[in-house]
Amino acid sequence: MHKKILLTALFALLTGVAHGMSAEEYFADGNRLFGDDLYWAALLRYRQAEEQGMDTPLLHYNMGVAHYRAGQHIRARDALLKAQEDPALRLVAQYNLGLNAWALGDTDEALRWFRIVRDQEANPKLRQFAVVAISRIRNNEAVPTEYEVIVEERRKKREFTDLDLRARIGYGNDSNIFRSPSQPYIDLSDPNLPLVIPEVQSGAFVPVSLSARYMINSLPFEGFYGAYRLSGRYYVDELNKNGNEYHHELGFGSLYERTDEETNRERRVHGAFKIAQHDEVYYDPDNGLERDIGHLRRVDGVGPLPPGALGQAHDDRGADRPEGDRRDVGHQRQAHRGHRREAQRDQQGGGDGRRR
Repeated sequence: MHKKILLTALFALLTGVAHGMSAEEYFADGNRLFGDDLYWAALLRYRQAEEQGMDTPLLHYNMGVAHYRAGQHIRARDALLKAQEDPALRLVAQYNLGLNAWALGDTDEALRWFRIVRDQEANPKLRQFAVVAISRIRNNEAVPTEYEVIVEERRKKREFTDLDLRARIGYGNDSNIFRSPSQPYIDLSDPNLPLVIPEVQSGAFVPVSLSARYMINSLPFEGFYGAYRLSGRYYVDELNKNGNEYHHELGFGSLYERTDEETNRERRVHGAFKIAQHDEVYYDPDNGLERDIGHLRRVDGVGPLPPGALGQAHDDRGADRPEGDRRDVGHQRQAHRGHRREAQRDQQGGGDGRRR
């Protein structure tokens, strides 16, 4: 009831405003409404132009396209057929007749119109559009072969379990392996205040990253998985082995993933639990030798895992950092400041006093 009242009001408004307009003015106003996606209002204007005596192929063409956009495919076909009388509009009208027939579900008629446009040479752009339309219709109507059916069945079976393996190995050169200070300094932990000359050591290293995840898709959009990740850096020279470090991470959890095909909107809920361990040598930055405390082994964390964490590296020293000598100055300054703080703490609390 409300819709009928609104349509009546719209019709009265349009007819009232348009009183005394010519056929050309009706037609121009219809084009304006069509440009604003008001197809029903545009059709009303085109019909009023037709009642005023306008009977041109361009009017029929615009009416046909407006009917097509409004979903009135039978009326769109009748109008577009009349538009073919103009040679300038014939090809584009035939192409739109193919689109209209395709939307109506009559693929045979759609192919007939598209082939007419494809076989002409006057308009290469429309010809290309027609070729694409024909290929799409054929792809939609194609019957899968027995081989394709078997492949699809195997793919669906594989989807129940999903194993993801990733490995990356690189090669680089580290110009300051042990973060040694760049300049000599005075050892404040020694009463004699000796001058310490650090040994800046460089060498080649191999960054390694390995990850594995096994997922069981127990439900249509949800699955359970377990994952493991190893990342680290290993120095080629045995003398620099104290600079080696590596990081282990083990986790498990569930993943909910669903995509709406109509809106193309993706929903993802990721929940997991992890435990991680990091190993490195506690070395003297002046010479790279191992200190009395020996190896450092710490558990980075046990608890919920944020989304995507198992796919990212957490190596503090940059196992996944691009190779090269890009950290010399910054790390040397940082190590120098840290070394001075260690010397001051050693002087206050006794310290081990190990300096060259």
